[in-house]
Amino acid sequence: MSDRGGRGGRGGRGGRAGGGGGGAPFRGGGGPRGGGFQEGGDRGRGRGRGGSGERGGGTYNLPYRDSSRGGDRGRGRGGQPDFRGGRGRGRGRGDSRIYNSPRPAPPYNAVVSQKENDIEKNVLKAKRSAKGPAPGTAVLPLRPGYNTQGNEILLYANYMDLTVKGSAKCYRYSIDIGPGPDKKVPSIKRCKRLVQLLLEEHFAAERGHIATDSRANMVSSKKLDKIPDGVESTDFRVRWKAANETEYETDADVHIVTVKFTGMIAMSDLIDYLTSSDASAFFASKSEILQALNIVVGEYPKSRSDIASIGANKHFPLNPEPNDHFSLGEGLKVIRGYFVSVRAVTARLLVNVQVKNVAVYEHGSLPSLIGKNPTSMPNLEKFLKTLRVVVTHLKDKKKKPVRREKSIWGLAREGDGAKLKNRAPRGVTKQGQTRQRIPFGAGPNEIEFWQENPVSPMTNPGFITVAYWFKIKHDIVVDNKLPVMNVGSRDMPSYVPADVCEVIPGQPAKMKLSANQTAQMISFAVRSPGDNADSIINQGAPLLGFSPTTNNVLKSFGLEPIPNLITVPGRTLQAPLITYKKADRKQESRLQPKDASWNLKEIVFYEARRVSTRWSWVVLSPDVTHRRFGGDQQACLRRIEEWATNVRAAGVAIDTKSTVPGVNVPYNEGKNRKVDAAFESLVKHRLDFVLVVLPRRETFLYNTIKYLCDVKYGLLHACVVADKFARGGPQYDANVALKVNLKLNGTNHIVGGTQLGLISKGKTMLVGIDVTHPSPGSVKNAPSIAAIVASVGKDLSQFPAQLHVQPGKQEQVDALDVLLKSRLKIWHDIHEEYPENIIVYRDGVSEGQYDMVVTKELPQLKKACRDMCGKKQPRISIVVVGKRHHTRFYVTREQDASKSKNPPNGTVVDRGVTEARAFDFFLQSHAALQGTARPAHYIVVHDEIFAGMPINAPFTNSAEVLIDLSHRLCYTFGRATKAVSICPPAYYADLVCERARCYLQDVFDPNDTGSEASSDNMEQKQRMVTIHEKVKNSMFYI
Repeated sequence: MSDRGGRGGRGGRGGRAGGGGGGAPFRGGGGPRGGGFQEGGDRGRGRGRGGSGERGGGTYNLPYRDSSRGGDRGRGRGGQPDFRGGRGRGRGRGDSRIYNSPRPAPPYNAVVSQKENDIEKNVLKAKRSAKGPAPGTAVLPLRPGYNTQGNEILLYANYMDLTVKGSAKCYRYSIDIGPGPDKKVPSIKRCKRLVQLLLEEHFAAERGHIATDSRANMVSSKKLDKIPDGVESTDFRVRWKAANETEYETDADVHIVTVKFTGMIAMSDLIDYLTSSDASAFFASKSEILQALNIVVGEYPKSRSDIASIGANKHFPLNPEPNDHFSLGEGLKVIRGYFVSVRAVTARLLVNVQVKNVAVYEHGSLPSLIGKNPTSMPNLEKFLKTLRVVVTHLKDKKKKPVRREKSIWGLAREGDGAKLKNRAPRGVTKQGQTRQRIPFGAGPNEIEFWQENPVSPMTNPGFITVAYWFKIKHDIVVDNKLPVMNVGSRDMPSYVPADVCEVIPGQPAKMKLSANQTAQMISFAVRSPGDNADSIINQGAPLLGFSPTTNNVLKSFGLEPIPNLITVPGRTLQAPLITYKKADRKQESRLQPKDASWNLKEIVFYEARRVSTRWSWVVLSPDVTHRRFGGDQQACLRRIEEWATNVRAAGVAIDTKSTVPGVNVPYNEGKNRKVDAAFESLVKHRLDFVLVVLPRRETFLYNTIKYLCDVKYGLLHACVVADKFARGGPQYDANVALKVNLKLNGTNHIVGGTQLGLISKGKTMLVGIDVTHPSPGSVKNAPSIAAIVASVGKDLSQFPAQLHVQPGKQEQVDALDVLLKSRLKIWHDIHEEYPENIIVYRDGVSEGQYDMVVTKELPQLKKACRDMCGKKQPRISIVVVGKRHHTRFYVTREQDASKSKNPPNGTVVDRGVTEARAFDFFLQSHAALQGTARPAHYIVVHDEIFAGMPINAPFTNSAEVLIDLSHRLCYTFGRATKAVSICPPAYYADLVCERARCYLQDVFDPNDTGSEASSDNMEQKQRMVTIHEKVKNSMFYI
């Protein structure tokens, strides 16, 4: 939680709204991205919170994690003699080794390589002849060429060839499920079951030829006779039967399910497009065929009762091997499973398979689960809400047990069934007397409900306790100490005791993980590259049914995945030189990074801004904090002075003593009135900086301070946690100095000279854009928040930011023109002119949203330039940065591996797993310290800069220019002495989004605040993320 220079391993932010989808005639598609822990990578938060909130639907510590982890930075360490980033936190499992099967690694596919070369030549010919693609056919810029810079390296990729045999065809059908007798639209879960019943009741003979998405789409390898030609649609009557029931009820609900034939697609059409050498080739139905293929590939695991499918393409074994699951405590466990997706690349189809981990509820008896999660009743209800259980007390007409599935709405509480008026449930005292209110989490003998029909000759219609009902009706004596479950609804409650509930296996946890669970999750998820690659082949492929002998549906469509990892060619780029100042603060000193990191010896920050003596400190909860210093207040003050001395030694121009007295502030957890008053008292001193010493790691307090300092009072500050601050020294203090210098408009280091190409000329502004979305635990109607950052000069040391509140779960930035104007104004105020080029690194956009960036956001950027820049309009290029993809690479030779057995830093891959006509590439700029490294994916969606620029040696095409620039930019991140895994503009925008979540903690993380705030007032929320005038042009968020 303290502000540190380096970074801990990063947790995930929630899911962003998913994009795209198949388009007509398929419905749906895209959808929200799942929540949770993001995939492994280098990024953590400066305060190292373990897990950071799923943007886009994630909250801190959500229960998903990729087994990549691949952290490149932990807590960066600084000072003399060493100044370097530290280690990430996850504990690796298994030996660190490379994937070694088969041996030797097969060469890169020669057919694919030749096709890539042919398309590259044809693109160049088309460019020279000024003959571009036909209007309306190419949405994105064409690839200007492949990368030839750097040393060659052969890599495995987590992809398998997907062969298509014969003239495979796919018949598409839409499914429309009508309401039941209650006239209500069926839930997603009920729709899934109704689709199963549709196939069982009406298409049993064709079942081996059919695959569905369990909701709206169905594909078949042959024409279905029950859908006659020429008929627009066919209605089928589907009787309801629960999954655990063997017979239909006499009065079973009937749904009308309409099935409509929407067309036939030939797989060969997609293959023809992928193998075409025509530079301008365009296939409008590509997304439709890929959607159909993904439905087919996902059919096998979704149809298995021993596999839990979460979302469209994540599948987890319910009976995992001993090494593939682990208890997280408190009623949760983690299971290792697999993500799968069909990808269309040059000259072939591939199946992408990646190891995934999910935290699920421990299955079995509900009382056992409750016992593992001892907590307050409100928290227990949040833990259990929507959990699916099977009730075991029912019997059919033949007195045979019936296991019926239910969902827990919540615990019994006051207000249940209020619309039932005088027959609403009511509370009962221990003496059996009726009372008005139902205690929250009432036991079976503390609540009674109205029973109309007599249970026996000795009973009459009237109120009866849950405990008595189960005794006389089902001959079950229940535990009165356990809370009653409401498996109905708020208006129409249906009560069952916990004793008769069994938790269905494979249900993902939806709440924020505890600190201990997060640590356990990380430990389980961190695995060596070799272990992950082995799992994909030896466990993943069989689980997903990649065998024609076990998967009849795949076989019927003529599809066969080849369960071997493909190889792809890569290149490793050399790191740039890093420039600091020597100890005299006058001469420059250049360093050559090793393994994407560097040390600082007798060297200081490149540029420091003078800090007057107007700095001070705030110590919160001094009674607690001073204990970290042996109970001595003077020892705490001496440590603060030592900190100032060490920060000055690192290169920040700060005096060792402040003339403004510090403040000791009593603090009671969850209350901030005195904290607010303390910071308000400092405003009158017009401080340049405040050091804040926290008593402990506490999210609520940390977020409160960020809001008070950044938004309310405009105080630049840094937070440190007392115990670590007390143990600190030159390295720890220099680590904090990294942030302090940046916040005070300083420059820690630069990639100088002409190493940054067109950036070095000082005419190009870099822009980062990102959006953070509500978490699963956020309040209703919580907003999304867009962030923009932009460079102010060629040194790329300062990226001031601005935030904008917009409707929740909306990825498109609403006021992008206004946001960019604010960045252009800052540039003009400094340079007295506007930039000639604007390179935008757009974070957080899925494949299906590329078109949105070009058609919705680009016009706003253009408008801002028209309004501000006059006749000389800047050229704009937009590069989308992807971090949440599922592509991983593994070395094929021991001598090529890094210390963690990953590909070396600077690895670039733009062949083999890409499309030749798209301008994209994968770049692993960082050195992963542990786990499996996750490269960043870059794709150019709009280009006015690189396509028209002159190409100078050593480069041969503009793709090489962009790749080299993006790689070198990763060494300019000011908060660490290591290369980061994504370009800093996108990274900084991500950090700004995280800071915005601090300001709106009552909205995004009500669990941490104990209250839930209304999120309907967008103007109020905008005020709460509007940075104070005094600090708005600083890097307050770093």
